[in-house]
Amino acid sequence: WRAAAKLDEVKVSYQEEEGARVIAITSGQADVIDTITPESAASLKAKSDIDVIETPGTRLIHLFYNFRKPPSHPLANPKVREALSYAIDHGSLIKALMNGQVTSAEGVVPKTLAGFAKTGDYTYDPAKAKAMLADAGVTGLKLRFIWEDAEFAGASRVLEAVAQMLAAVGVVTELKLIPKGGDINAWRRGESGDWDVLANGYGNQTGLALTNLQGQYGGTAEKEKTRDTYHGFVVPEITALLDQAAAESNESKRNELLKQAQEKIWALWPAMWAWTPNNVLAKRKRVTTLSLRATNSYDLNSVTVSG
Repeated sequence: WRAAAKLDEVKVSYQEEEGARVIAITSGQADVIDTITPESAASLKAKSDIDVIETPGTRLIHLFYNFRKPPSHPLANPKVREALSYAIDHGSLIKALMNGQVTSAEGVVPKTLAGFAKTGDYTYDPAKAKAMLADAGVTGLKLRFIWEDAEFAGASRVLEAVAQMLAAVGVVTELKLIPKGGDINAWRRGESGDWDVLANGYGNQTGLALTNLQGQYGGTAEKEKTRDTYHGFVVPEITALLDQAAAESNESKRNELLKQAQEKIWALWPAMWAWTPNNVLAKRKRVTTLSLRATNSYDLNSVTVSG
């Protein structure tokens, strides 16, 4: 997106290509742009007439497992799912490929959401990954990763690095990029082919943890019949807790139910790794009173432009 602001008006237009947005702000055609990569943010920070604003976001990006695997498949075992998470050097990924503009998750939803409960941390320990895979009798594991083009900044480079990290613990990966506007939904539903891990973002505009939790982890057997669950995640005990939380009017009781649900979800290791990107916005310095919310939005009515 870009916002082209004049003294007495603000015009908003859509620019799909990030390069076009960066050119627009550096040339003065636009005063505000958002949804920019770490590389572009670093370049824009060097411009004397441009400010880059960052805030913690509410979007969760994760390497989510396919929960539709048969019981005999290694990924049906939560210990195997946990083992694979130890192979991911997320600290290096954040520093080298994400310019420090993301935060590794400390639970199953972003910590910026009301009702978030910290349930654990992702830890890099390849020796532990190898030991746990061996204990589970897993050898020669092959995983297919799928993701949609431009799903998150630098996706291809991040997943190529993840593939190398998994190779170090004996796991072979296939990376399958789905073109933007292609059939990613058919893949997610298992209609276009089998897959093992989906690199995917889950947005949140409500600011509530319950929104993510119900959407991702509140699956039912009935929904799964039509493949309308979140990749086959159906755990009746967890769904029941989320339903109770949704119906609870007392905030402290509701948060306790949400905490219980989040702890049970974390114990199942639904993702190999998850993170929350910062919202990154660039504006020309003549733009004032612009406040970037955690939901990656701002009130255009309050924006003023000087000079």
